[in-house]
Parts: sequence; C-alpha cells; structure tokens
Amino acid sequence: MIDREKKAEIQRNRHYNLQQLVKIYGATEVANRMGRFDSYITKIARDEPGRNIGRIIATAAEKAFGMAPGDLDKPAPIESRSKDETISRISGVLSVATQHDKEFVLAMSEWIVSRSMPAIPKDTGLTIGKSDIDSQNE
Repeated sequence: MIDREKKAEIQRNRHYNLQQLVKIYGATEVANRMGRFDSYITKIARDEPGRNIGRIIATAAEKAFGMAPGDLDKPAPIESRSKDETISRISGVLSVATQHDKEFVLAMSEWIVSRSMPAIPKDTGLTIGKSDIDSQNE
C-alpha cells in the first residue's frame, strides 16, 4: 500500500506532466488522443486541479503520447525550476517526451551549439613542456 505522502507526490507529478502535454499540444488535441472531452482535460490540467488523475487517465495519456508506463508519475526535472526561463521551458517539454525524442533533441542541441561557438584556434602558441609538469609535482 502506498502511503498518503507518496500518493500526493504522484498526483503532483501527474498533474505537472499532464499540464506539459496541454501546453505543447493544447487541451483539444490531448483530449482527442486520449478519447476524452477537452473540458475534462482542461479541468484536470488547470493550475488548481479539481480532480485527481487516476491510473486509468494516466495510462491513457501515456499510451496516447507514446510514453512508457509510469512516465506520467515521474517528477519534473530539477531544471524545470531553473531561473533561466528557456531552460525551464525546454526541461518541462522534454519531461513528457519519449526517450527517442529526448535523444534527438540532445543531438540537435549539440549540433546547434557546435555551429554557434567560435572555432578554437588550433595553434595558440602555447606549449607545455616536461619542466612545466615536473614543477607542478614539487
């Protein structure tokens, strides 16, 4: 039996993750994929939910969006509380993405950053000699 505190935590996680789906896709799309009314999805995904999100609804959301079983129960990534609004939004969106999509976004992010970073000169004129290393060990 899961204790009351753990149940409350799972509800907070489900609520946060469902909110992320609604932010990404909109309540109508989430409802359509889950086979529910958009008014119901809006009600359970609002800032102060009027209802708990049970296992049946959580499973329906996970299946509708290609998530693994139990993904809706996982806590929000710590980065989603970042002071950097962009990092926070990216983390929130990725918290409900499939592992494949997360890996794709990571690869794209690394590629974009590599294009935007200035090239490091190959020859800086600095060399490290044996005496530099030996002097560090004394």
